[in-house]
Amino acid sequence: MSSELTAVAFPGRAGNATAVAGDSSATRSLAVDVAILMAVAAGIAHLISIRTHWNWWQASGAFFAVITVAQFALGGVLFFKRTSLNVLLFGIWSNVLVVAVYVASRLHALPGQPVTTAHHAPRAPGRSWLPATPEGVGAFDMFSLLLELGLVVLLLTLLPAKWKSRTSTHLMFTGIAFVVFAIWALSTNGTFR
Repeated sequence: MSSELTAVAFPGRAGNATAVAGDSSATRSLAVDVAILMAVAAGIAHLISIRTHWNWWQASGAFFAVITVAQFALGGVLFFKRTSLNVLLFGIWSNVLVVAVYVASRLHALPGQPVTTAHHAPRAPGRSWLPATPEGVGAFDMFSLLLELGLVVLLLTLLPAKWKSRTSTHLMFTGIAFVVFAIWALSTNGTFR
């Protein structure tokens, strides 16, 4: 085998031939294939949850519908070999937003949220992550959350070096800001006073 070979084609994948470095008909990398699966799986998880969240609070249901479309679109765009900088950055930041909203909803009641949760428990702002309070953390939630976090990390590895560094720095500052929010939410008992 030549040292120029960079990927092996799999049956059913575009080209069905061994990819050579610099060849424009090269197959997708394994990392991109895994990113496609993760984006679509997260989209399916949100698709399953749309109805329940729509019945609870239409804003939440609409948010889940938008998430579903965005994650399916990301998977589709990646499937058709569109791994441009804009696509990768969209995938990273849209999933960071979803994770941030999820964690925020577990730490603090969201603005305009009804007095019960999607699971019909009474709302206890700022304490929703504790037992017997509104938005608990379930296995399905964790599955989606881990897919989204894994997708962010995987897409980050696909960025060019310059953008990988910039995006990592921005993610770090976003994380610090979120920790400050979490400390505030827990220390104020979830009130805006």
